[in-house]
Amino acid sequence: MFTELRSEIRVIYSFIKMGGYTFFSQRWGVISQFLSIAVNVGVIGIFAKLVTLNADIAQYGTPRFLEFFVIAMFITNLVFIGTGSVSGILRGANFANLYTTPCKLITIFIGANSWRIIWRFLTSFFFIFLAVAVFNARIYFNSGFVVVFISGFILMLALDLFAAGFTIVTKASTDPINWFLGLTSQLVSGTYFPIENLPSWLRPIAHLHPQTYVNKFARLTMGGNATLTEVWPELRAFILTTVIMLGIGYAMFIYGFKRARISGTLGHR
Repeated sequence: MFTELRSEIRVIYSFIKMGGYTFFSQRWGVISQFLSIAVNVGVIGIFAKLVTLNADIAQYGTPRFLEFFVIAMFITNLVFIGTGSVSGILRGANFANLYTTPCKLITIFIGANSWRIIWRFLTSFFFIFLAVAVFNARIYFNSGFVVVFISGFILMLALDLFAAGFTIVTKASTDPINWFLGLTSQLVSGTYFPIENLPSWLRPIAHLHPQTYVNKFARLTMGGNATLTEVWPELRAFILTTVIMLGIGYAMFIYGFKRARISGTLGHR
């Protein structure tokens, strides 16, 4: 058992090495990403000082628009790691080759996403570091934030599993789940202003969007330093939804995967 586990870990490590080597071979790409993050923080900091919107952001635990913007972008960047982590690989040109290797399926998905996850964490925390260092953003990291992040990430992963099941059966280049999330995330999830300021006809969509709740709980914990105990009464419903969606997403993925394998279309695009 332990020998098999070590073998799978070595495979994941090889994925990380290959991803890092490929990424850092493009030096300008690395430099440009850090420059883009620095410019993005500068734009947010300046924009936050110019906003005059009469909105009750204190209800989210952020007394200033600076933290309101920064936290939403930070947590969105992290939890959206789950989006495309499975469906994107299934649509990739190399999946058929990866599937024929003696690796477990879960090892393939973890390994193929490993470098992307590591780099996303590094750049996200660099983003927060600049916001704190340059604009004195007040950011807190507590147990409440950890639970919010894990719940949000698992929910996005669950939705992507559902999307992957749809993709592997239909062979579509896009899926309705990730299409909807990508199209509406910035508009209705309260990234730039509270959802209470949205037109009445958009608010039902905002209440359906998972990122709306991720942003809310992240602001309360990271911006208002609310403890897990304080946010738990509302957070538990979100966690229950996450667990239910994980079961539905996994079932949809297994159904689509088995159907494609039986029909001989696994890996077809």
